[in-house]
Amino acid sequence: MRYFAFILALLLLAPMAKAEKVVTILLDGDVDPYMQTMLDRRIDEARDLGAERLIVRIDTFGGLVDSGMRIGRTLKQLDIPVTAFVDEKAISAGAMIALAADEIVMEPGSFLGDSGVVTMGGEMGDVQRAKAESLVLAEFVDSAEEHGYDKTLVRSFVVVDHVVYYIENAETGERRFVNQEDYDELVKADDAAWV
Repeated sequence: MRYFAFILALLLLAPMAKAEKVVTILLDGDVDPYMQTMLDRRIDEARDLGAERLIVRIDTFGGLVDSGMRIGRTLKQLDIPVTAFVDEKAISAGAMIALAADEIVMEPGSFLGDSGVVTMGGEMGDVQRAKAESLVLAEFVDSAEEHGYDKTLVRSFVVVDHVVYYIENAETGERRFVNQEDYDELVKADDAAWV
């Protein structure tokens, strides 16, 4: 009888639920100006269809930084909610795009990150690396702040040798990411609650 009452309640409430019109856009392959142009067209088509949410399905090793930044900014400026669905991988510029979405959903076994700045011309010196990282890092941090992602974790996607620990307070159950400096302070304070 309990199951019958539950099913009856679902049937009675079902007409009150409003279906959301969703459009899926596939972003796979290299992140480049072509991907950006294709995304712009698909967004226009989604608007014409009356989309109330976009699902951006991402499967990429990345590509050009400027294209990734432009695509990310396009997604952040939309008045339609955006869900990034990481199908298999969102690496480098792909991670930048995923973080620009309002939410990220990942297929089990998929991965996101590894967005260190590289150059086709070989090794970068410390000054060149810091300069290149600062622009990309600013974009990642902006997305983290806008969508509530952890800035300490996001920073580790971009900055070489940035160490992050995921810790839990044994007394409260609170979990958080901390950088090396904060972790060292906890160890020095001998705060046994954080493990």
